[in-house]
Amino acid sequence: MKKTAYYLSPFVIVPIIFLIATLLENAEILKPIVPYFMFALLFLYAVVIGMLSPLKVKFDCVMAALVPFSVFFALFLALLFDEGCDGMPQFSLHHALNIEYYRSWLPIALAMMAITFVFSFKPIRQFIKNKIFAKHSEK
Repeated sequence: MKKTAYYLSPFVIVPIIFLIATLLENAEILKPIVPYFMFALLFLYAVVIGMLSPLKVKFDCVMAALVPFSVFFALFLALLFDEGCDGMPQFSLHHALNIEYYRSWLPIALAMMAITFVFSFKPIRQFIKNKIFAKHSEK
């Protein structure tokens, strides 16, 4: 059950990050920094999810593959229920399947995949966990 929740978490967390960015974009003062904030959150999530890998193998290749799919899933959901020209939410499958949106997000998804893959490397995971637990045991 723990591994199931781990592998399904990107399909919940990444759309939540998209939703937070959408809500913050409505504030005029925050509008210029929202994309940077969203990318920082996505990359931070990739680091965390890579470090939390429950597997005993050297790399967590499954999670490294699921993270980009979760980005494209969240993008599909965002585009499916995007606001139309009149400002009302619309259900547009044609808009959601426009390949140009996905091509523009491909570098971010690939960077997240690489970050997840690197931080799921077992020696890196153990090193970081030892550093964190060493600081907590000193207190």
